[in-house]
Amino acid sequence: MNKYVNINLSYSSGYRWQNNFQQGTLGRSAGYSANLNLGFSIRLKSLADSWFGEETETRGRGLQTPKDTTKKSDALTISPKQILKYLIKTPFLDYDNVQITFTQTNTAMNTGLYSERPGMGNLWSWLPFTSDKIEYGPSLLYQLGLVSYPNGELKLTPKKGFPFFGFEQSMGLRAPNGNLDDNFNQTNKITLTTSRPLWQGAYLDLSWNLSWSFQRNQRIITDSSGVPRVTSLTSSGSLGRSFLTLPPVFIFSIFKSGISSVASKYSELKLDPTDKRTDDEKLAQAFEEGFETLPFLSKLLGGFLPRVNWRLRWDGLEKFSIFKSFATRVSLEHAYTSNFEKRWRSFIGQGQTFESERTGYDFNPLVGLNITFKPLWNGNLTGGFRYITSTYYDLNFSAKAIVETFRREISFNLSYSKRGFNLPLFGLSLKNDVDIMITYSSSKNSRQTYQARNLSEAIPLDGILRTTMEFRFRYMLSTRVTGSLFYRFTKSKSDSRSTFIPGSTINEVGVDLHIAIGT
Repeated sequence: MNKYVNINLSYSSGYRWQNNFQQGTLGRSAGYSANLNLGFSIRLKSLADSWFGEETETRGRGLQTPKDTTKKSDALTISPKQILKYLIKTPFLDYDNVQITFTQTNTAMNTGLYSERPGMGNLWSWLPFTSDKIEYGPSLLYQLGLVSYPNGELKLTPKKGFPFFGFEQSMGLRAPNGNLDDNFNQTNKITLTTSRPLWQGAYLDLSWNLSWSFQRNQRIITDSSGVPRVTSLTSSGSLGRSFLTLPPVFIFSIFKSGISSVASKYSELKLDPTDKRTDDEKLAQAFEEGFETLPFLSKLLGGFLPRVNWRLRWDGLEKFSIFKSFATRVSLEHAYTSNFEKRWRSFIGQGQTFESERTGYDFNPLVGLNITFKPLWNGNLTGGFRYITSTYYDLNFSAKAIVETFRREISFNLSYSKRGFNLPLFGLSLKNDVDIMITYSSSKNSRQTYQARNLSEAIPLDGILRTTMEFRFRYMLSTRVTGSLFYRFTKSKSDSRSTFIPGSTINEVGVDLHIAIGT
């Protein structure tokens, strides 16, 4: 397993303590920031190749190409191993490197400590999970970032369900006669990434992400003995995961995902007399299910499991006849990213309330083309084209509205460079360099809102159209004289549906000259 599996684990905790003498016994405070990182990677393709009697050869990007070492006595004979290879290995096991990472961050801040000592006695005199002395200061477990109260006791308690045990922590004593604050935050993230070749020159990267967080802010008062009592408690949390939602255009319209699907599901839930949930709960369900493409995945994988995001790159397109006559290297790229996130908050005695939900997609780029042309006048000419589009939806429960944020950008660039050519000047033959760059971009950014009472009608908020063109020329004479000239044109105007943003046109011209004098 050492050949195919790699595991990394690290943990760190930064502990801090301070004493504000002006506040007396209430001026003592402490906190920590603890980080846990766990990484697991497996060379799945190499491992699967060994099962099927194949060797691997390293090629571009560190990927592995299988080399079949099995004997082929008859081309028409198909063995059970070949059947398993095409049905199982090729679709499910031909991933070069599967990486899983888990990160957790815990932070705590507590005021009004019971002891005036910083806890070094507990750090050096006691072992973990033993009784600390409160007169020494915060416990060892607190300094290590394993508990959230400075002097609370950690107890093992039985539970009915798996794993049939748990831990409970008491608050412990604090400074007497005080109004104190306790803050605790935790963030968690799990990421899974892998890649595989599709065909010659084409590579596919896949990723899944899951994250969740928890925050607790509480106000406590203590009596003359330092026994604490919670007077107010506010907690909040969030859950985010990679998502799969596609715009309902072209062939993607068959999936019936989008704002219209949200409106339809919300109307059905409101008209259901057996559903006793609140409107916020119904709207939250309609928002998540309405935007999800392939909703049957929720039944198969569950609503908390992340969906796949991807990136595709295809090199070697210069071999095609359309590019072969003028290009030496052509590559195509495409990337899709989507996520879903929901937030909630709860108050002591008031239960849990929804705050917001957010989802959307980002094609960055939807299409990206990079070209290296054949040498022109003994110089290098390169160019690129990118089409980017993204749409995100934010659900605000307090306003009962969904805000759509749309972005689209089309851009291309062309650059030419020539190095070390001779230019006779004043009887001297000097080395010269020249760089020329042309860029163009056109973008549109707009926002519109949908009210929960009528999700079928969009109300424009704002929008702007922006066009930018730039020409830049740079010339270097024998590394001593450098001159550059640029012209930039920027034009912006409001979207036809909105008049909140005034338009403008800007022309910029610049000249820069640098002369180096010296021996």
